[in-house]
Amino acid sequence: MPVSSTATPKLGHNSRQYGEDTPATHGIFDPAGSDLQHFDLQHYRARYTLPGLRGVQEIDLSARNERDARRRLRVMLGTPLLPTNLEIQSISDIDAATARIRAQRARYLLRVLADHFRWLAGIGGTRAELLDLDLSEVALEGRDLTQANLRGSDLTRASLKRTRLAGANLSGVILFGADLRGADLSGADLSNADLRGALLVGAKLDGIDSWRANFAGAIIQPETLHHALNCKRTIDRVDTDT
Repeated sequence: MPVSSTATPKLGHNSRQYGEDTPATHGIFDPAGSDLQHFDLQHYRARYTLPGLRGVQEIDLSARNERDARRRLRVMLGTPLLPTNLEIQSISDIDAATARIRAQRARYLLRVLADHFRWLAGIGGTRAELLDLDLSEVALEGRDLTQANLRGSDLTRASLKRTRLAGANLSGVILFGADLRGADLSGADLSNADLRGALLVGAKLDGIDSWRANFAGAIIQPETLHHALNCKRTIDRVDTDT
């Protein structure tokens, strides 16, 4: 039977007509999945613990999928076996979960602050009770938290500029790197508080309880700190014979 002139015969399973696209022009070969995949990397965070190392170890890496992330992690750690307690999460999922938590926290704080404002005004409401909460990086600039109870809460890098915290219970509170410029902390209980690296320029610290508070690296006027810590300057008088 004569061969049709309109058909070009294939000479094998890898044969392609001249100029026809090849897989390499569309993506890359994935040896793990034996499939062609577009070079679209996702961002992952690996968390695990190892014997002899304190705390949770974290590594951020980019990979095509979770299976590829595990392969890359084995290369990075130089081991064929990954830790049995390894957790790998998509950073986009982590960010989305963090955003949801912060939105819920913001709604909760608005209700607590409204009740606290009414309590301060003597028209009902209740005192703000914000004990042992994660309030890191929260923005409470200019808010009135006079006599509020924040014992043991984490306010790392919180924005508290010009916030009124007079008489507040801040014992054991973490204020690491918090912005407290111009804040009123008069009479507040800061015992065991962590104020390392906090910005305290212009803050009022009259009458605070600073027992075992950590002010290492805090940015504050020396006179204000000395006054807050009840430091007394002693001047040694040197008598010279004339």
